[in-house]
Amino acid sequence: MRITPDNGKAVLDRLGRHGQDYRDPVAAIEWERADPALPWLPLELLSTHGVDGTAGVDPVQFSQVEFARLCAAGMWLEGLLISRVTEKGFLGLSAEEARVMLQEVREETGHSLMFLEMIDRAGLTDVQLLGETGLLSWVARGIEPAG
Repeated sequence: MRITPDNGKAVLDRLGRHGQDYRDPVAAIEWERADPALPWLPLELLSTHGVDGTAGVDPVQFSQVEFARLCAAGMWLEGLLISRVTEKGFLGLSAEEARVMLQEVREETGHSLMFLEMIDRAGLTDVQLLGETGLLSWVARGIEPAG
């Protein structure tokens, strides 16, 4: 939906109500179920890329590393979104606009904390999981949202 001066208040009200019932994803997940002895991605996905355990690669560990890489990519995207949402700051916003923006930042931060917890549980906190993202970040910052 395109936000216009005519419908802006209704959109902000709807978004504000949606964000009021925040549920912390870190607290909502049963972390003990993240069993390090089990694959964290379907092994069928890995076998399509030639990883079947016969070449000296443990498919369970490989699935956990790949899942952690997905989490790292999620953190990068969430960080990009947070920076875009907050780049102009909160000065000059109405209380409703600031509330919606802060609720969005809270949700994205919760997602990033959830991703970080999975990376920690995979034992990969200090491992470089993504390649260089400088070019992608530059491109993403240059894209102006429609509006």
